[in-house]
Amino acid sequence: FDAVIISFDRWSAFEPSAYSTGNWPERLGDSGRRGRGLRVETELDAFTSEPFENAIEQLNAQLQDNPRNRAQLEADLDALTTMQTDLFADVATTARLMAEQMENNAGLNTIANPPASKSEAATNLIAAGQGGFRYGHRFWV
Repeated sequence: FDAVIISFDRWSAFEPSAYSTGNWPERLGDSGRRGRGLRVETELDAFTSEPFENAIEQLNAQLQDNPRNRAQLEADLDALTTMQTDLFADVATTARLMAEQMENNAGLNTIANPPASKSEAATNLIAAGQGGFRYGHRFWV
């Protein structure tokens, strides 16, 4: 019942000095291009992740009122968070498998020494903060 979305985006890196301010490239193949790449992203479909987030939020709110059925609500909350963790693990596994396929079978190379905002640590931090996990990998073509 979980849906992992895999998306691909083409991109180009351009030489900034090839363009005057405000006169930026408009196409992937415009002059001044230094390289081109592919971004592969995996994420959990919102129709899968949002119901879990909403249910967990509602259970936490109900638990704040100190209900008589507290044990049942806590058991439900534990079951939901366990399932959510498993879904997030599926997304992380899909991202890892896609990266391996791109490197081993498609002949692409991951970008070495990415900027801090695109590093693995930053990607993991962003993924953890987005409710449904999302992982991206950038490759040179």
